[in-house]
Amino acid sequence: MKHFQKEIETILGKKLKKLQFERLKDIYNYPKEKNPFYKGLYRKVEIKKINFLSVFENFPFTKKLLEIITYL
Repeated sequence: MKHFQKEIETILGKKLKKLQFERLKDIYNYPKEKNPFYKGLYRKVEIKKINFLSVFENFPFTKKLLEIITYL
């Protein structure tokens, strides 16, 4: 089987979870930096410093954020 990004597509375990967690933080950080609405919504949160997935359970998740996730 050919891989487009072999290093990323074949990682397992803790490395995969870490990569997914970093990407999740990027998904939330992108609109915070680019959109005034999300900048205000997340103004007190330093997303890059979040270390636990459970923190995201309390974040507002809107249709617009779903659209951003889809097109990243």
